[in-house]
Amino acid sequence: MKVFLSQNILFKSNEEISEYLFQQCLDNLVATKENLDLATLLKIVQLFKESEDITFLGDEHDLDEFLLLQIKLLTSGKCAYLFKVSETKTVRSYFFNENSVVVIINVCDGFFHYHDALENAKEVGAKVIYISQDYNKEVADKVDIFYRYGVEWSINTGYVSLYYIGELLEKLCIRNF
Repeated sequence: MKVFLSQNILFKSNEEISEYLFQQCLDNLVATKENLDLATLLKIVQLFKESEDITFLGDEHDLDEFLLLQIKLLTSGKCAYLFKVSETKTVRSYFFNENSVVVIINVCDGFFHYHDALENAKEVGAKVIYISQDYNKEVADKVDIFYRYGVEWSINTGYVSLYYIGELLEKLCIRNF
């Protein structure tokens, strides 16, 4: 998409750009819905329910999409933390324990900066959930749940579907807590 906009912007009308972006977002949402795995999402909700604390790791955009979920968890008596990419180096193994759940949200695999936090969480027995559009075998082999959504390598339009996943998890928590 970035290539389209940067290389062809001078040759496209405003309407064409608008239609192209709309279609990219729509395609991402449709792919997310068509591949929706409610059983796995309910497993995530169950892990939240059974945990002492939940920590979300992501960039500012990723974390924004999970704000209502964090509020729901907090109002249900769960400790729910958010750490931005720039803060993940401060997350050490003493922060997690065997009753913790760590959710790594990463729209695009090309921007995976959570290796230390992932290793620290696994070291102490925390459950780790990875939510991304892009498949990463190395990460998938280390986490307890890998939830894929959207269109692989679509980067920015993935935030549209990420909002949907965050909202859906929040509603499933309301229903199942």
